Amino acid sequence: MHIQYPFKLLLTASLTTALIACGSAGPTAGNPATPNPGAAGNIVIENADLLPYGDRLVFSQIGRPTYSLNDGSGTVLKLGVHDRITVRVKNSGTAVMDITGLNISGPWQLENAPALPVRLSGGESRELQLRFTASGPTTGANCVSYTSKEPTGAEASYQKCTFSGTLSVAAGGANKTVQLAGFWQPFPEGDHEPTLQQIVDLFGYKTILGTTTSRFRPYGEGDPAKPYGEEVISAYWQRADATKPVSVQTLAMFHGRNSNGTLQAQKLYWFNEGDAVAGEQQPDASGNPKPQVARQIMEQTAEGAQMFRPRQRSLDGKYTLAGLADVTFQPAGAFGLRVQDEYSVAALNTQSNRPGATLCNKFATGSLQVRFWPLRDRDNKVVPDTYLVGMDAYCDNYDYNDNVYLITNIKPK
Repeated sequence: MHIQYPFKLLLTASLTTALIACGSAGPTAGNPATPNPGAAGNIVIENADLLPYGDRLVFSQIGRPTYSLNDGSGTVLKLGVHDRITVRVKNSGTAVMDITGLNISGPWQLENAPALPVRLSGGESRELQLRFTASGPTTGANCVSYTSKEPTGAEASYQKCTFSGTLSVAAGGANKTVQLAGFWQPFPEGDHEPTLQQIVDLFGYKTILGTTTSRFRPYGEGDPAKPYGEEVISAYWQRADATKPVSVQTLAMFHGRNSNGTLQAQKLYWFNEGDAVAGEQQPDASGNPKPQVARQIMEQTAEGAQMFRPRQRSLDGKYTLAGLADVTFQPAGAFGLRVQDEYSVAALNTQSNRPGATLCNKFATGSLQVRFWPLRDRDNKVVPDTYLVGMDAYCDNYDYNDNVYLITNIKPK
């Protein structure tokens, strides 16, 4: 199954753009329809994924993206993959300009590639869809070898790989290069997933996580409580600019299934400091859901449980697809986050609040299940008031790639 969405739907937010000096600012004398590659102008590349940049696209693919339910029914569920991204090439000038070349390196191809040249009048654009075609370890891939018991139950050797390539757009006598990055894993879940460091690298960020392994030790285990790398430990946060909302963009989800094998949607909440949220995610003594104090602001699709830039469903009770899993909210004061069942407040992640998460009782002060790192962009510059946020579920393996967000306009309380 390939999850695809209309490009226009994805353009409801401001697009990340890359401006390229690449053509004509005005018509040639005597022939306004003739392209003039020698003059100055701009081609704009727009990335429908919005992140990480207008000129960098990040894909993911799974060799066998299927699950079987644990009920003996033989029912097979299929995950979505992020193997297609749409870009828009726009002539932002006023003169006619020709796209004369669309060249790709690496395991990507253009879907329904247009015949060249493609002539763009001033203000006109053309949409292109790229598909990530990697199907396993190949020459030129950067692969990591590892062993895993998933999915067969027997220890076996596997490889997961990252790929890089380019899309070169030739227009108006100049070229613009779009970076392509992709991750291929043989099966879903466990050690087949990308590590948080691999996710950061694929998006081109330079955030310093503070570990070279796939696992982080949880808060308080073995060492005094301390941050990893440039991590900022704060239970509560606040808006950096009180006139603007907090923005949350979902970079990735790599989490497991429910105990019966069904796919699991992920919910994001925020709550005010002082709200009585402890234990609200657990059912009451009769097994019924408790009233929720935390405010739900997003539900990411269950089918997107192992992919980059997953989608969300509406919260109107109809649960229709609602585009990228991105959202904004406007807390009045200090606030905390709850990602599915995990809180940004370590003291709330205890076994008393989490009866099913038996590992949570290892820590008298709770386990830090949601971590924040300042974002460094591809030029290694810290982006003000912007954080890379990783979540790990159930006090389990501490990989912090279950839900990965980019959150802007926040600062620690």
